[in-house]
Amino acid sequence: MFFRLGLVFVLAFAFSSEINAAPGNLDTSFGNGGTVFTDFNGFGDEAGSIIIQPDGKIVVGGYSLEPTLFSYVFALTRYNTNGSLDTTFGTNGKVLSGFQQQLDNFALSLNLQPDGKIVAAGYLGTSGNAIALSRYNSNGSLDTSFNGNGTLAVYFNSGNLNAKAYSSAMQPDGKILAAGSVRIGNDYDFALVRVNPNGTLDTSFGVGGRVTTPFGNLRDEARSLEVLPDGKILVVGLANNGSNSDLAIAKYNVDGSLDTSFDADGKVMSPIGTGNDFGYSLAVLPGGGFLVAGESFAGVDFDSLLAKFTSGGQLDTLFGSNGIVLTSFSSAGNDSALSLAIQQNGKIITSGYTGSLPNRNFAIARFDQTGSLDLSFNGSGKIVSDFGNSDELITDVKLQRDGKVVACGLRITQGNPQTGDFVVARYEGDPVLRRASFDYDADGRADLSVRRASDNIWYILRGTAGYFNITFGEPGDMIAPADYDGDGKTDVAVFRPSNGTWYIYNSASQSFTTVGWGVSGDMPVPADHDGDGRADLVVFRPSTNTWYTRFSSNNNFSTVGFGVAGDKPMVGDFDADGKADIALYRPSESNWYILKTGFGFFVQTWGQAGDIPVPADYDGDGATDVAVFRPSTGQWFRIRSTAGFDTVGWGQAGDQPIPADYDGDGKSDVAVFRPSNSTWYIVGSTSGQ
Repeated sequence: MFFRLGLVFVLAFAFSSEINAAPGNLDTSFGNGGTVFTDFNGFGDEAGSIIIQPDGKIVVGGYSLEPTLFSYVFALTRYNTNGSLDTTFGTNGKVLSGFQQQLDNFALSLNLQPDGKIVAAGYLGTSGNAIALSRYNSNGSLDTSFNGNGTLAVYFNSGNLNAKAYSSAMQPDGKILAAGSVRIGNDYDFALVRVNPNGTLDTSFGVGGRVTTPFGNLRDEARSLEVLPDGKILVVGLANNGSNSDLAIAKYNVDGSLDTSFDADGKVMSPIGTGNDFGYSLAVLPGGGFLVAGESFAGVDFDSLLAKFTSGGQLDTLFGSNGIVLTSFSSAGNDSALSLAIQQNGKIITSGYTGSLPNRNFAIARFDQTGSLDLSFNGSGKIVSDFGNSDELITDVKLQRDGKVVACGLRITQGNPQTGDFVVARYEGDPVLRRASFDYDADGRADLSVRRASDNIWYILRGTAGYFNITFGEPGDMIAPADYDGDGKTDVAVFRPSNGTWYIYNSASQSFTTVGWGVSGDMPVPADHDGDGRADLVVFRPSTNTWYTRFSSNNNFSTVGFGVAGDKPMVGDFDADGKADIALYRPSESNWYILKTGFGFFVQTWGQAGDIPVPADYDGDGATDVAVFRPSTGQWFRIRSTAGFDTVGWGQAGDQPIPADYDGDGKSDVAVFRPSNSTWYIVGSTSGQ
């Protein structure tokens, strides 16, 4: 296709969505009616953690009783997107590995590295002798570049009898964090370890790579951790106050020291009720607040707990009842939330169990952003899944790129011997909002648009609504078009470096908005980082290599140091979670540095000197792909996240590459604007012309 339209500074955002079945229903396209049961050796198998790979495959980790050793070993499985075992992984989709014979090995947490390797964390020994880490290649074999044999056991001082890891996380630099507890005499404290990418302890962290933190004099356990954008570490769990347990929260600096800007001493104990309260899972929110899921004693039994905290560690009184939501699934038995996830639209998923031993069942609840049960989820905001005469519970929950909810856990059948299976269930979720670029009339197709700097007039040729123009801005302004009001239409907008002000023409109300956010020298990179369907005000400050984001969902802000001199800020959703990621292209080394909200830090070498970065979703899977345009040859080099690598010859020296979805098929098209003749050249991904 060829288009001609005036003198240019090229602009060019859209709306599309996926249609899902009723939220909360089991996804019958997965496994057998939405569930998969996996047995290893006919004895006890329990799943503890789940990760979803960029290709949609599902990895589940836990432990299995090995009958020849009669001890538990790390156990992993990988499933195809339809729930069948992936036979390219391990032996027919299964992996078993142990540290020491006749010593139990429990894997409780999984992480996926950017290179596809899998890190499992847990502990050795029935009572926990050491924190244990294993790293696997993408095919399930142990990665011998990690500590020489793929495994690492971290012991604390000789006086510490027990150490366990319940949670783990990847840092942007590839270092691995694990958190749990360590026993010192009769006292249990928070315990953290940090490991270098090669499997050695990171001696710059704490003392010899280890950190212990006491709250009281009895049982303190770290159960979940997150690495914050500024590199600090947030950990939640439980601590005994002398009479019962409360939620316990600690915040650490990068070196493992407590962050005294957090509640003065870096620690918070938060009682929920008058009995025991346990925190099991953590999720950080845009702006620095966070959610904690767990359980709280309600006088007769336990209720499922969801609590919201401010970034300073205080309960957020605007959420639920003074920051607390307690949920009961039935009038009898206990209810617990062991894991949580946040959807792109801000709704909150908690998962765990309801009932009492030996007949508990899967339990999932969904809440809106105020803490109220979301009645559009199964009609009541709650789901109970019963898989027969057995004991079942969810240990972890994750969201797929398409918004579906994947839960893993265990099913234990009583008998002699007692048997157990991995359980994976997939539920329908909400559709994930996808945004293409430069769609000023919300018809699902990018529009041709230019801004003429000589007179500050925007000329826009809309696919459905036709041509229009608007005078907007003044000399020196930087263009910043995006959908700021969430109506699915790109809004005309500029950032004025002289006063650090954004000027936005809202298409929904046809009104003007002026917002001060930034300083002279900042670069505007608006994008939807909180997933609410509206672009956030974002600037990258080259003088300090810092990103400043003002979130549209709550007007909170974040500050993230990420980059070096000469880096170019990029816009894209590289992990397809419906939220924009912080990303950079470094021309000096042709490296892409990406902080994925769903999959952590990622580095990709792609390009060469003189290339122009052109990230976009070229294969329509919802994930922004790494790509460059080479003006010297007129070629495009793309790493499509699903469809793989390809090269396209389209363009010549002097062309401006403008990839976008011009034909409305959900895939970005290869396109250039040629200033020498004011012509657009577009290869439609569907039509090929």
